[in-house]
Amino acid sequence: MSFSSSTEAKSSSLGGRGLFATKQFQGGDVVVALDRPLVAVLDEQRVEDTCSWCFSWTELPVLSGAGVNQALKVNWCTGCKKVKYCSKKCQAQAWKAGHKQECKGLGAQSEHIPNLVHAAMQVLAGLDSGDSVYGEIQKMETHRDEFETLGPKKWDAMQLMAHTAVKFIGQKDDKANLDRAKMVICALMCNTSRLVTPTFDPLGLVLDPRTSVINHSCSPNAVVVFDGPKISVRALSNVPEGGEVYISYIDSSAPYGVRQAELRDQYFFICKCSKCKLGSTAPQDAFLETSPEFAERIKVIDGMIDQITEDPAWPRHILGQSTDMKRLSALQFYGYSYLESPDSQATGQTPASLRKAITILRNTGIWPVSRAPMPALYQQYAVACLGAKKYNEALVALIRLHILIDPVVYPQPHHPVRVVHAWTLATLTRAVSSEQDSPFCKALQACGVDLPILFLALLAEIHTQVPKSHGESSAFGQMVKGAWQTIMGPGGELAEQYSEQGVERPRQQQMLAEQINEMWPKVKAFAVDDALAAQIDEALAG
Repeated sequence: MSFSSSTEAKSSSLGGRGLFATKQFQGGDVVVALDRPLVAVLDEQRVEDTCSWCFSWTELPVLSGAGVNQALKVNWCTGCKKVKYCSKKCQAQAWKAGHKQECKGLGAQSEHIPNLVHAAMQVLAGLDSGDSVYGEIQKMETHRDEFETLGPKKWDAMQLMAHTAVKFIGQKDDKANLDRAKMVICALMCNTSRLVTPTFDPLGLVLDPRTSVINHSCSPNAVVVFDGPKISVRALSNVPEGGEVYISYIDSSAPYGVRQAELRDQYFFICKCSKCKLGSTAPQDAFLETSPEFAERIKVIDGMIDQITEDPAWPRHILGQSTDMKRLSALQFYGYSYLESPDSQATGQTPASLRKAITILRNTGIWPVSRAPMPALYQQYAVACLGAKKYNEALVALIRLHILIDPVVYPQPHHPVRVVHAWTLATLTRAVSSEQDSPFCKALQACGVDLPILFLALLAEIHTQVPKSHGESSAFGQMVKGAWQTIMGPGGELAEQYSEQGVERPRQQQMLAEQINEMWPKVKAFAVDDALAAQIDEALAG
């Protein structure tokens, strides 16, 4: 099956089908582009503030870029009052695309319908329409036998969802329809992916056979990016003609045991990618060299080990059988226990609790800041700080994320997540730098961290990478372009500042480059210096 002129789906050496390039792709190239997914359903938390057709929203999560796909207002569908639209145009398009088949069934329910049931309704209606693309869903791996072996509680719940979808869509409640609905539920359980904003805030779930056919690797060569309803699969690295395209279904920075458990439990396969072949010896799983104080420092977890080892999730964290490795395994488990699901709308942890987890792992003296679960802890700590309006604390965390973590976890400079993190840091840097006389800004200045110059350095970096990460014409790309022109373009804020100093245009860019080159090593030194960062952290916390 050919999904575009540049790719085709065929048998994969991994088993089943995969997506293969019929021409060579360079990093940043669009491998697959879809105007919208076949099936898309919003999370319950996003129904109130998001258009169910174009996915514009009125309320922005704390890590979103203001203005990306933002709507002024969304209104309920007058029929079902279960979905909202930002315009009559979106409502009409949704109705034509299939909402007319589900509207009555949705409206008959007093409560929110679970995502999987709603998605199953869309698939069942599409299958009845005879659309060949929906027919591709029937070719997907369903793992029905595996789901049935998970136990009656799990399987009974899935059967109930299938029965509910058949009922709500108005189909006959017979064996043929129920069997088909069970197949659809199973396909959804192991083939859906997250619907997200351009800045990776979760919105819901999507299913499309043109992207679901892409296999997993913990060292992916491609990534999925959303621009409203548009989906693009972008190459992270070169994909040769005839080469298979891979994305990561999970957090690929997780340790080997955690990755394997997540893939086995959710997708029913054992990953044999190049990273997994290294097992726990992969560089990302490594610890730093031990110090004489190491053995004493990791004893902090001893009082919790008995409780931790009784947890069902414990086996995925086991790193070895020695006493020290058991302690490190328990510390890894402890760190993960503070993390929310990556699909959650916002962290339920406080900045203080996440900070505690980071500090305990850091104090071992051997835990690299780029080794899991540190990257996720830092990211969720930043989210929690932003949500609590602790902007100075968030800035310190995001600097470390940008300098120490992202280049390791996302080695390609154009990786969309890395670019979004840089944008978040740039936006926050600009806001915090508006109070240059504050004790915090003066403390950073004393370390050589000039926030206005840092903002300009980040903006230049983002402007360079966004054509490959999101695309120049995307909503995120246009927002970055607008910021660049406002600040850096002819007649922009920076040009005016230099003009007031008597610096002519040809010299302005050169002066900025010199200032950035002088400051950047100091920013890196600040990020690397645990004692210095901790000192400022403590001052902020106090």
